[in-house]
Order: sequence, then structure tokens, then C-alpha cells
Amino acid sequence: MPPFVRAVVVLVLAAPAAAAATPEQIDAAIAKGVAALKARFKDGAGPVNANAAGHGIGPAALAGIALVEAKVPAADPVLKAIAASVRDQAYREANTYQVSLCLIFLDRLEAAGLVSRRRSPVD
Repeated sequence: MPPFVRAVVVLVLAAPAAAAATPEQIDAAIAKGVAALKARFKDGAGPVNANAAGHGIGPAALAGIALVEAKVPAADPVLKAIAASVRDQAYREANTYQVSLCLIFLDRLEAAGLVSRRRSPVD
């Protein structure tokens, strides 16, 4: 066995196992992520800057997917703003990835019972 491979095997076997995160730590991390997304996308489409150039509505749709998966309620104003922005801008989007994010977001909204097929929020 080559010396490099032997060294890697020794390091891997000697490394201590990492402790798993507790449910409380996981919930805290999710809450922190939700707060960050809500702050960034409070107007729906999110801030427009040089880093977001060319990505269209994709970042907002991706944030919406994350918020739905984090069980943010349908009445949340940020989730409603993102949904409105996605519905408004998805028809003008020409990039495949961004369109797919819009479709996934709207599908997840419906699957979670947050919108009806008529595209209006369920109250």
C-alpha cells in the first residue's frame, strides 16, 4: 500500500467520532435559518444585488421552498410575499432552473395545503 494511502487510512481510523446534533440544536438551527430567510425576502423577491444578477426569481423560490419545508404557516406575510412574487414573475422567467424552482415551490405550497388549485392562499 502506498505511504499516502496508508497515512489517510490511519488518520481516518484515529479520528474521533463526531457527536450527533440534539433535536434542540436542530430546531435552533432551523429557526435561525427561517429568521435569516424572512429578513432577506421580506418583500417577496428579495434584494437585488450584483450577486443575484441573472438569477431572476430563483432565489426567492428556493427560499420559499425552505420556508415551506420548515413548516412556516400559510398566514406568514413573508411566505405570502414570496408566493405573490413567484406567481407574478414565473411567467416571464426564461431560465430552466429558475422555472423549475418556481414549479417546485408552488407544488410544495399546494402539497402542504397552503394554497388551493385556484392559486389563492387558504385561510
